[in-house]
Amino acid sequence: MNVLGIIASGVAALFITVALAKSARRVALRPRIPDEPGGRAPRAEALRRTGG
Repeated sequence: MNVLGIIASGVAALFITVALAKSARRVALRPRIPDEPGGRAPRAEALRRTGG
């Protein structure tokens, strides 16, 4: 494999890594329970009510 092939495969790997990181971040930031106002989990709501 020549130098251009190595560079091209490195660029492709970097592009794939960035794309996967963006999609994983989007999934992590998505609210877990869409029916709950504000996207909070029930446990967080219970802690807020009890002052914990």
